[in-house]
Amino acid sequence: IKKLIESDAHKVKKTAHAGDFGLMSKKPESKKSTDSGAINVTNPVDIMGGGYPETNVRHVEAAMTAKGITNKYVRIGILCTIAKESNFKPKREKGWSSTSNTRIRKFFSKTRSMSDSELDALKASDKDFFNFVYEKSRDGKRKYGNRSGTDDGYDFRGGGFNQITFRGTYEKYAKLIGVDIVSNPKLITSPDVAAKVAVAFLANRFNHLLWIKFESWYSSTKIYLKLFE
Repeated sequence: IKKLIESDAHKVKKTAHAGDFGLMSKKPESKKSTDSGAINVTNPVDIMGGGYPETNVRHVEAAMTAKGITNKYVRIGILCTIAKESNFKPKREKGWSSTSNTRIRKFFSKTRSMSDSELDALKASDKDFFNFVYEKSRDGKRKYGNRSGTDDGYDFRGGGFNQITFRGTYEKYAKLIGVDIVSNPKLITSPDVAAKVAVAFLANRFNHLLWIKFESWYSSTKIYLKLFE
């Protein structure tokens, strides 16, 4: 991992970006956090851009330490992934009521046979929409633990830093992190819980990735590396 990062170090150092992530070619002066909810983390990274909530970043660092992830390059890689996916802002999947039917049909194949009026009526209710696309329109194993005749599709819609979805997934990570996000799915929006889930998810993924796949993943996320040192 170290070699992969260092091989493109000169490219990263020369990178400058004026967008949401505020990539900088020079490291700014360190400033003491004024965040009253700051988390104590040993050797925390310097947040160099992006406007991320510092407390949320520290929650992720603390979760990585608790998980035994100490390699600084892996830690930066995980931070970059979460930055890319959520800007360190845990949330639940928002409704699709304002999304065009054309776009909805691209994401959810079972809506393609519906007329515009039928789809308009369905997406008008977030609960009805998520129950349909994540449970009623699915068969057997493709329900991923969502139970028929319940609101599991709605309750276990995408959530957290990495938008985990389906009851089965919530059950899996509830066991891994020791927090009951099944009885109370809204807990996934709590930064400390979202951090534990995201780190557990990514640690599991990394354990199964071949190095060549990691190299491909790194190439797609290296633009974020300058945010953390």
